[in-house]
Amino acid sequence: MCFVIGNGGSALLAEHVAADSFNSRFAGRVRAMPSDAGVRSMLVNDIGWHAALASWLEVVAREGDTLLVISTSGGADRSSNLVTAANGARRASLGVGALLPAQPTPLAGVADCACRIHAQGATPDILESVFGSILHAITKSWI
Repeated sequence: MCFVIGNGGSALLAEHVAADSFNSRFAGRVRAMPSDAGVRSMLVNDIGWHAALASWLEVVAREGDTLLVISTSGGADRSSNLVTAANGARRASLGVGALLPAQPTPLAGVADCACRIHAQGATPDILESVFGSILHAITKSWI
């Protein structure tokens, strides 16, 4: 199973990857962060945003699964929840991949494989567009 997470627009890209996977040989084996509003709000309310994704992964992931983290900030202060989830995934023996900006980021040090995009002066929305194109190429290769 491959789990895909992100914050904001990156979370929407994660859901897009999961949806695209249904048209491939990986149908049903790619899941995005819980898009169920009840589960998501329960995790944030009961555990806090910082640990919500890591707690979700503890329940649904198994050794040998993969986590793909999408982040335009790379896990800087605003995305510490992604770093927490990636560290938890590593402790649970999941492979960790990441789509990140080029600058040094906390997530780059956690990921087994990081695709770091150099786009000098690019804003997060531009990075998300580039990430979306990369993810489309990946999911098209799954067919």
